[in-house]
Amino acid sequence: MLKRHFAQVATLLLAAFATSIFLSSCASVPAQGPNRSPGELVEDSRIHSQVERAVLRTLGQRRDERVRVTVFNGKVLLTGQVATNERASDAGLAALRIQHVRAVENQLTTEPVRTLPGRLADSRIAVAVRNELAEVNQNYGNQMKVVVEKGAVYLLGVATRAEGAAYVQQARFVRGVKKVVVVFDYVD
Repeated sequence: MLKRHFAQVATLLLAAFATSIFLSSCASVPAQGPNRSPGELVEDSRIHSQVERAVLRTLGQRRDERVRVTVFNGKVLLTGQVATNERASDAGLAALRIQHVRAVENQLTTEPVRTLPGRLADSRIAVAVRNELAEVNQNYGNQMKVVVEKGAVYLLGVATRAEGAAYVQQARFVRGVKKVVVVFDYVD
């Protein structure tokens, strides 16, 4: 009985810790710059769901593949690993067919699926990049999404050219970052 109680408490503590890590990496502050309307946020969420379904219908579910979909202002970023270049292309075309998708940045690779330690390393990099970006503009959260895959940092968002350059400079020097890919809509 005591052993089961201890296991439940340990599970709850682990869940609370994991939740706090997740929420700290996702927290954002409203932007001072171009704010996104609730309608834009809902539209991105709709696009995200439809792209995920379309990619799943097109590729099916395989253990040796992982496709991650990120959407910002109608631009879709596909990251992860698939078995062949043809399957990567098929996923990109499936995303492009979704209504209101403005562009697709297809960064799918034909490498083995990223291991859990590798994904945890990417999460650590993402948190560090978000912290660095907050030094440039503590209100960047509503203007941008940060995605990290195998040490490559993808910045999707809205910025002036000067802000974009500053964001890239800050992200570039985070330990573990191999490259920075920009998918911005410039407002100037």
